[in-house]
Amino acid sequence: MTLATICDKIGFLLETDIFAPCIDTASEESKLDAAMIKSIDMALRKIARDTKCLRREVTLTFTAGSDGKFSAEMPDGLFAIDSRDGIYACDGRLFSDKAGTYTFVYYVYPTAVTGDTASTYEPELDDYACDAAAYAAAAELCGRLYPGDNARYMRLMTEYDDRMVRLYEKNIKNTLGSLFSAGRGVIRK
Repeated sequence: MTLATICDKIGFLLETDIFAPCIDTASEESKLDAAMIKSIDMALRKIARDTKCLRREVTLTFTAGSDGKFSAEMPDGLFAIDSRDGIYACDGRLFSDKAGTYTFVYYVYPTAVTGDTASTYEPELDDYACDAAAYAAAAELCGRLYPGDNARYMRLMTEYDDRMVRLYEKNIKNTLGSLFSAGRGVIRK
């Protein structure tokens, strides 16, 4: 799904076309409203963070530094680690309890959406996640366009929540333990 398609969906959900991208014939790059851009970027990042749908894998070699600790360079874009091998992040580096070469699984944010992003850009998230992002961005912008329209906002957020639950089921190994845990008061111990 392209950025232009996400914008069209948001316009449809908000019953307006004020956010339709305008193509500059000289540069062929889309110039989108700043609020729209920020809302889409925040929604895509939130979905990637919450569902851990952008998974990366890399092989790293941990060697002893001058301080005697075993460390390796941190991969670009890392925001969460999926490792059970005692690997942890600190001060821009990864550390391990022992030297060696490990396959390291981690999660990243999607590429940032800015005012310079082309309308043909396709976020790294799948179409269903981009659809959820459209609902989240529309809900965020709803207050600007329709102050006090709580029913519209709740409809958008309910649709967003429904999509997020399905994304959790798809991307999180144990949804029951994370989304509906006893700690959140949903399941009794």
